[in-house]
Amino acid sequence: MNKSGMAKSRRINVVYSDNGSGLSRDAIVVHDTLRAAGHRVWLTPRPPRKFPLALNYAPELARQVVRGTKQGVVKAWAKRTRFWDINIFLERLVPDYFECARVNCLFPHQEWLTNEDRKRLRDIDLVLFKTRHAMELLQAEAKGAVFVGFTSPDRSDRSVSPRWDSALHVCGWNPHKGTAAVLNAWSRHPEWPHLTVVSQLPMPASSNGNIAHLATRIPDARLRRLQNECAIHVCPSEVEGFGHTLMEAMSCGAVIVTTDAPPMDELVSPEEGFLVPHVSTAPMGAGVRFMVDEQRLAEVIATVWAMDMAVLKRLREAARAKYDSTQAAFRARLAQVVQEI
Repeated sequence: MNKSGMAKSRRINVVYSDNGSGLSRDAIVVHDTLRAAGHRVWLTPRPPRKFPLALNYAPELARQVVRGTKQGVVKAWAKRTRFWDINIFLERLVPDYFECARVNCLFPHQEWLTNEDRKRLRDIDLVLFKTRHAMELLQAEAKGAVFVGFTSPDRSDRSVSPRWDSALHVCGWNPHKGTAAVLNAWSRHPEWPHLTVVSQLPMPASSNGNIAHLATRIPDARLRRLQNECAIHVCPSEVEGFGHTLMEAMSCGAVIVTTDAPPMDELVSPEEGFLVPHVSTAPMGAGVRFMVDEQRLAEVIATVWAMDMAVLKRLREAARAKYDSTQAAFRARLAQVVQEI
């Protein structure tokens, strides 16, 4: 607060990898939250860690070439003037921008944290944690740390009626969403209702008529319709930096099946969905992968299909309520943290 008791507007630079997926959604969430809190926000997209070599990604690649030149000019000027009050880095640190702001912050994803960035946690001013799981793993290594949570864009479309005979699994080109476990379970149950799998990863052909694989990058409007149309979302993630797939499902009021392991179980509890035990683990970056038990996954899915409709509807309502409360808490925490810097 300034002397008049009014919140002070900050100049904030959000540096992120524009991958057209989770990190791009992260940037939108942070931008919109800070703008709503009265701050001036710049988005500085960086080339993603890995980009699909597909024709439908060509426009993004072309934009990166153009904006790279512009960013060089802006960065040189910002270094001379310390133009921004705060840099907020999403997932990866970009040291070239450290001198462009008074304070440097990072939203890390523990599973993608590089050794180089991990060593810098004591050099930057503040690490902002999306999940309590990540904070437990990394807080001791940070110069400053605070839990703020996170949220996802609201994907609800009330004009679309949910279908109880349809399930959705979204993994895009992320190989750690438990896709193999989902397909293995469905392939053994041709009597189950229809499953739509949205994945650009190579997948084995299925002879089951109840499995549809959308193998190309589909328009966002079509994905949003699927998210609202499919009443059941099967999301047995092995690892999540936050969990946009889960939060977006909650925003649609979906019945969610996910992994009983952190941070997935931070977002979804038995009050909002179904948790499936994991059968094994493996290290990944500074985090841990949790591989779901395929047999228990099949049992849980079978339970969902047999469950009373009134119970499923209560779960849908609870999921939407959890989305709303999680979003409100994140917005309040981030605004408070930024104001105190």
